[in-house]
Amino acid sequence: PESANALPLGSGLNTAGAHGDKDLSLKDAVKTVRWQDFLQVHMYPCVRESFLTGIGGGFGIGALRAVFGGSRREEHELEKEGRAR
Repeated sequence: PESANALPLGSGLNTAGAHGDKDLSLKDAVKTVRWQDFLQVHMYPCVRESFLTGIGGGFGIGALRAVFGGSRREEHELEKEGRAR
């Protein structure tokens, strides 16, 4: 009996047309990035949604810290030295 986990013959072939006979490095990957990619990053739907989520989250956390008085480094250091305002 054939193994239930085996793939049918030919199903593991690379159908995209790339040949895997070359080892790629980080330098090769960096060469594929263009400046135009950074200028158009806002046009990709997933990036736009991520940016808006991050901006909204930042405003939300900032608002909570403003309302509830999040700790500030310089005030904390003044309290350590015994010179609270």
